[in-house]
Amino acid sequence: KKKKKKKKRKPKRNIESRPKASERKVGNSNTKHSCDTPSRTNNDYNSDEQMEDDNVQEMAGVVHKGVLYLVDKASNVAYSSMERDENEELIKVGMWDKATGDIHLTPISEKKQKGGMKKSADADTESQADTIEYPFEVLADDHCETPLEAFQDISVVLQKYSDSKSANKLKIYDPYYCAGTTVRHFKTLGYNHVYNKCEDFYAVVKENKLPKYKVLVTNPPFSGDHISRFLEFAMASGKPWCMLAPNWVYTKEYFKGSGLFYIVPKKRYRFLPPPGARDAKKSDTHKRTSPFPCFWYCGGFSAEFRQKLMSSVLVTSTMYSHTNQLPLEFVADFDPRRKQLRNALKSKKWKERKKLV
Repeated sequence: KKKKKKKKRKPKRNIESRPKASERKVGNSNTKHSCDTPSRTNNDYNSDEQMEDDNVQEMAGVVHKGVLYLVDKASNVAYSSMERDENEELIKVGMWDKATGDIHLTPISEKKQKGGMKKSADADTESQADTIEYPFEVLADDHCETPLEAFQDISVVLQKYSDSKSANKLKIYDPYYCAGTTVRHFKTLGYNHVYNKCEDFYAVVKENKLPKYKVLVTNPPFSGDHISRFLEFAMASGKPWCMLAPNWVYTKEYFKGSGLFYIVPKKRYRFLPPPGARDAKKSDTHKRTSPFPCFWYCGGFSAEFRQKLMSSVLVTSTMYSHTNQLPLEFVADFDPRRKQLRNALKSKKWKERKKLV
């Protein structure tokens, strides 16, 4: 039998005998090359990681009067959990009292006690603004004006309902007051009979002092139970109503979707606080405040009217008769259909890329 030849192992190279990078020869040159910047050690990287860890805020969620806030435990600063500035950074809204667990907001309700909050017909005339005394509690996160684009979208419904010729005579009631922009926007669109005054809506209902109106159009505060209380009132009123609200409303138990339709914008709305409502941010400009898509929920209209509206041409929005028809960007996070739509979109994109290959 032939003996197997043993493979000779190559001797290990002495790592220490290797020339350093700065001493290696380049071509025929025997000169040493020095590096402009010194090499970094593990300690340098560890120090960088330590600096990053020091910059990370340790945040905790704190619920105050039914609203969730984010609290920096190190500085006790309270931030809004619902909004970010244009740089996607947290926005300070007050301070956290560690002893009592309460949030002391920089609220509009405090400004009201000191003399009120400024309002103006336009941001350019802010210096001439007068003060508003609110007969109800106002939270900074809720205190935002409905944009003109939203009223333009719902104006198509109102014109159809009033038969367009008598649109300027249509009596509209908006029970939630902010700073008076609602009346001005509606007036721009040709509606001159709009009731939106600085009064406590719930007190008005309790005292049975409601104004005369034909249709409800409003953007209620998103926090607390304002949306559910408005829906209860609107459905019991027996009159048509249009509510601008977040996409998650239709997933709530209190929501009854029968006989409704939805006006969904093709571009997300921007909700702006009135001048003086919030402390100036880095850019001293108003920021977008709603982190979730919003659209119009419409109810109280007859089936005949809904059918008539379906034939209308909508330019900046789309009408849907059921929430199952909503496009992906307006489907609520807790809607099981959202995952299905996302998977279908990914599959479609993958097939398109495959065709290109």
